[in-house]
Amino acid sequence: MKKIRLLPIILCLCNTFCVSAQIDKSKAHRSIATYYHDRFENRLTANGEIFCQNKYTAAHLTYKFGTLLLVTDIATKKWVIVRVNDRCPKRNILDLSKIAAKQIGINIKGVTRVEIQPLPEEYYVYWELQEAFFESEKKNERGTFYDLVDMANNYQYASKESVSKPKNNKAKMTEEDDESIAKLILSESKSDAEIIFD
Repeated sequence: MKKIRLLPIILCLCNTFCVSAQIDKSKAHRSIATYYHDRFENRLTANGEIFCQNKYTAAHLTYKFGTLLLVTDIATKKWVIVRVNDRCPKRNILDLSKIAAKQIGINIKGVTRVEIQPLPEEYYVYWELQEAFFESEKKNERGTFYDLVDMANNYQYASKESVSKPKNNKAKMTEEDDESIAKLILSESKSDAEIIFD
Protein backbone atom coordinates (compact mmCIF):
# COMPACT_ATOMS: atom_id res chain seq x y z
CA MET A 1 0.00 0.00 0.00
CA LYS A 2 1.26 3.48 -0.86
CA LYS A 3 2.24 5.44 2.24
CA ILE A 4 0.78 8.91 2.50
CA ARG A 5 2.22 10.81 5.44
CA LEU A 6 0.45 13.52 7.33
CA LEU A 7 2.08 16.91 6.81
CA PRO A 8 3.91 18.48 9.80
CA ILE A 9 1.42 19.74 12.30
CA ILE A 10 1.11 23.42 11.44
CA LEU A 11 -2.58 24.28 11.48
CA CYS A 12 -4.06 25.78 14.69
CA LEU A 13 -6.68 24.00 16.79
CA CYS A 14 -8.53 27.30 16.86
CA ASN A 15 -11.47 25.96 18.83
CA THR A 16 -9.10 24.63 21.46
CA PHE A 17 -6.04 26.84 21.70
CA CYS A 18 -7.26 30.29 20.75
CA VAL A 19 -8.32 31.15 24.27
CA SER A 20 -9.96 34.55 24.54
CA ALA A 21 -10.70 34.52 28.28
CA GLN A 22 -8.66 37.06 30.21
CA ILE A 23 -6.77 36.34 33.41
CA ASP A 24 -8.01 38.43 36.33
CA LYS A 25 -4.68 39.40 37.90
CA SER A 26 -6.44 41.10 40.80
CA LYS A 27 -7.21 37.62 42.16
CA ALA A 28 -3.55 36.65 42.45
CA HIS A 29 -2.25 36.20 45.99
CA ARG A 30 0.71 34.80 47.86
CA SER A 31 0.69 31.60 49.84
CA ILE A 32 2.80 28.72 51.11
CA ALA A 33 3.12 25.62 48.96
CA THR A 34 4.10 22.16 50.06
CA TYR A 35 3.39 18.71 48.65
CA TYR A 36 1.65 15.44 49.45
CA HIS A 37 3.30 12.57 51.30
CA ASP A 38 3.40 9.31 49.37
CA ARG A 39 1.01 7.70 51.85
CA PHE A 40 -1.85 9.57 50.17
CA GLU A 41 -1.27 7.81 46.84
CA ASN A 42 -4.45 6.05 45.62
CA ARG A 43 -6.58 7.53 48.41
CA LEU A 44 -9.82 9.32 47.68
CA THR A 45 -9.62 13.09 47.39
CA ALA A 46 -12.34 15.37 48.72
CA ASN A 47 -14.04 15.52 45.31
CA GLY A 48 -14.07 11.73 44.96
CA GLU A 49 -11.11 11.26 42.62
CA ILE A 50 -8.28 8.83 43.27
CA PHE A 51 -5.19 10.81 44.25
CA CYS A 52 -2.15 10.30 42.03
CA GLN A 53 1.26 11.88 42.58
CA ASN A 54 1.81 11.96 38.80
CA LYS A 55 -1.12 14.24 38.01
CA TYR A 56 -1.00 18.03 38.19
CA THR A 57 -3.45 18.52 41.03
CA ALA A 58 -3.58 20.34 44.36
CA ALA A 59 -5.47 20.71 47.61
CA HIS A 60 -6.75 24.06 48.90
CA LEU A 61 -9.22 24.99 51.59
CA THR A 62 -11.48 27.36 49.67
CA TYR A 63 -11.03 27.15 45.90
CA LYS A 64 -13.81 25.30 44.10
CA PHE A 65 -13.04 21.84 42.80
CA GLY A 66 -11.82 22.02 39.25
CA THR A 67 -10.31 25.49 39.65
CA LEU A 68 -7.10 25.90 37.68
CA LEU A 69 -4.25 27.65 39.49
CA LEU A 70 -1.05 29.02 38.03
CA VAL A 71 1.47 28.48 40.85
CA THR A 72 4.76 30.39 40.65
CA ASP A 73 7.68 30.09 43.05
CA ILE A 74 8.35 33.68 44.11
CA ALA A 75 12.11 33.16 44.41
CA THR A 76 12.86 31.09 41.30
CA LYS A 77 9.92 32.09 39.06
CA LYS A 78 9.37 28.43 38.17
CA TRP A 79 5.71 27.69 37.59
CA VAL A 80 3.15 24.96 37.17
CA ILE A 81 -0.60 24.78 36.52
CA VAL A 82 -2.63 22.62 38.89
CA ARG A 83 -6.28 21.65 39.17
CA VAL A 84 -7.88 21.73 42.62
CA ASN A 85 -9.40 18.36 43.54
CA ASP A 86 -8.85 18.13 47.29
CA ARG A 87 -9.02 20.07 50.55
CA CYS A 88 -6.27 20.98 52.99
CA PRO A 89 -6.92 22.21 56.54
CA LYS A 90 -5.33 25.67 56.36
CA ARG A 91 -6.42 28.57 54.16
CA ASN A 92 -2.93 29.83 53.36
CA ILE A 93 -1.50 26.43 52.37
CA LEU A 94 -1.50 24.84 48.94
CA ASP A 95 -0.67 21.12 48.83
CA LEU A 96 0.73 20.02 45.47
CA SER A 97 1.08 16.59 43.96
CA LYS A 98 4.69 15.46 43.75
CA ILE A 99 4.97 15.98 39.99
CA ALA A 100 3.69 19.56 40.35
CA ALA A 101 6.05 20.19 43.26
CA LYS A 102 8.95 18.92 41.18
CA GLN A 103 8.24 21.44 38.43
CA ILE A 104 8.75 24.35 40.83
CA GLY A 105 11.56 22.67 42.72
CA ILE A 106 9.99 22.14 46.14
CA ASN A 107 10.24 18.36 46.04
CA ILE A 108 13.70 18.87 47.56
CA LYS A 109 13.24 21.70 50.08
CA GLY A 110 9.66 20.72 50.90
CA VAL A 111 8.06 24.14 51.17
CA THR A 112 8.22 27.51 49.43
CA ARG A 113 6.41 30.82 49.06
CA VAL A 114 4.37 31.03 45.89
CA GLU A 115 2.07 33.31 43.99
CA ILE A 116 -1.27 31.72 43.12
CA GLN A 117 -3.13 33.01 40.07
CA PRO A 118 -6.56 31.51 39.38
CA LEU A 119 -7.09 30.81 35.67
CA PRO A 120 -10.32 30.80 33.65
CA GLU A 121 -11.70 27.35 32.90
CA GLU A 122 -10.95 27.97 29.22
CA TYR A 123 -7.28 27.53 30.10
CA TYR A 124 -7.81 23.83 30.76
CA VAL A 125 -6.01 23.00 27.51
CA TYR A 126 -2.82 24.58 28.88
CA TRP A 127 -3.09 22.41 31.98
CA GLU A 128 -3.19 19.39 29.67
CA LEU A 129 -0.33 20.58 27.45
CA GLN A 130 2.11 21.67 30.13
CA GLU A 131 3.80 18.29 30.59
CA ALA A 132 4.67 18.14 26.89
CA PHE A 133 5.91 21.72 27.18
CA PHE A 134 8.12 20.88 30.17
CA GLU A 135 9.58 17.92 28.28
CA SER A 136 10.41 20.06 25.26
CA GLU A 137 12.05 22.66 27.49
CA LYS A 138 14.39 20.23 29.27
CA LYS A 139 17.29 20.95 26.94
CA ASN A 140 16.66 24.68 26.91
CA GLU A 141 16.16 27.44 29.44
CA ARG A 142 12.85 27.06 31.26
CA GLY A 143 10.09 29.00 29.52
CA THR A 144 7.39 31.07 31.19
CA PHE A 145 3.68 30.33 31.36
CA TYR A 146 3.18 32.77 28.51
CA ASP A 147 5.69 30.82 26.43
CA LEU A 148 3.36 27.84 26.85
CA VAL A 149 0.41 29.98 25.74
CA ASP A 150 2.37 31.23 22.72
CA MET A 151 3.44 27.68 21.83
CA ALA A 152 -0.14 26.44 21.97
CA ASN A 153 -1.41 29.35 19.90
CA ASN A 154 1.38 29.06 17.33
CA TYR A 155 1.15 25.31 16.88
CA GLN A 156 -1.52 24.66 14.32
CA TYR A 157 -2.71 21.14 13.99
CA ALA A 158 -4.55 19.34 11.26
CA SER A 159 -8.27 19.01 11.78
CA LYS A 160 -9.48 16.50 14.34
CA GLU A 161 -10.73 14.30 11.50
CA SER A 162 -7.27 14.22 9.94
CA VAL A 163 -5.66 13.22 13.21
CA SER A 164 -8.25 10.68 14.31
CA LYS A 165 -8.56 9.10 10.86
CA PRO A 166 -5.19 9.40 9.10
CA LYS A 167 -5.17 7.83 5.64
CA ASN A 168 -2.44 5.37 6.50
CA ASN A 169 -2.27 5.58 10.30
CA LYS A 170 0.98 7.53 10.04
CA ALA A 171 1.78 11.01 11.30
CA LYS A 172 5.02 12.68 10.42
CA MET A 173 6.83 15.29 12.50
CA THR A 174 9.95 16.98 11.24
CA GLU A 175 11.19 18.75 14.39
CA GLU A 176 12.46 16.90 17.43
CA ASP A 177 10.80 19.32 19.83
CA ASP A 178 7.39 18.44 18.38
CA GLU A 179 7.59 14.78 19.45
CA SER A 180 5.93 15.12 22.84
CA ILE A 181 3.23 17.43 21.46
CA ALA A 182 2.43 14.99 18.65
CA LYS A 183 2.20 12.06 21.05
CA LEU A 184 -0.17 14.03 23.25
CA ILE A 185 -2.44 15.04 20.38
CA LEU A 186 -2.62 11.53 18.95
CA SER A 187 -3.30 10.00 22.36
CA GLU A 188 -6.08 12.51 23.00
CA SER A 189 -7.62 11.67 19.61
CA LYS A 190 -7.93 7.98 20.59
CA SER A 191 -6.42 7.13 17.25
CA ASP A 192 -4.38 4.06 16.38
CA ALA A 193 -2.04 6.28 14.39
CA GLU A 194 1.67 6.13 14.98
CA ILE A 195 4.24 8.90 14.73
CA ILE A 196 7.18 8.81 12.35
CA PHE A 197 10.22 10.98 13.00
CA ASP A 198 12.94 11.53 10.42
